[in-house]
Amino acid sequence: MKHDQYQNGVTLIEVLVALTILSIGLLAVAMMQLRGLENASAGYLRSQAVILANDMADRLRSAEVNEDADDYVFSMPDNSFECENISLAGTFTTENDLAEWQNLIGCRLPAGIASIAESDGVYTIRIEWSSMEEVDADDDTLERVEIAVAP
Repeated sequence: MKHDQYQNGVTLIEVLVALTILSIGLLAVAMMQLRGLENASAGYLRSQAVILANDMADRLRSAEVNEDADDYVFSMPDNSFECENISLAGTFTTENDLAEWQNLIGCRLPAGIASIAESDGVYTIRIEWSSMEEVDADDDTLERVEIAVAP
């Protein structure tokens, strides 16, 4: 009987240790899930940037046929964007085309900016955006997609 007195509370300690280990394991699973969501979000933003860059590359190739490609060289200013009911009605112009594309960048990418430069007949489309929650354009944390197009 004396031996049983020394065993009081041992089961409770074992349960507490097991719960502590289980809690740490669940926290690790939650962190892995969070990292997975962050990576999925970053992948989505990168794919949007690539889609938009390829869209402009197609527009440049089309404009080259019409000899209007030089009208597409620009650096995107900081604008406010209308993300709902985008409508640029009227006839096709280079200005409307650029305005629509800039609006898509501003609406689909956080702190999205773009530029198109031309050098020796090769156009470089550059799109940058922030994948961070807090947007700071002066920081070096901007993601970037750059495509060279030779129409």
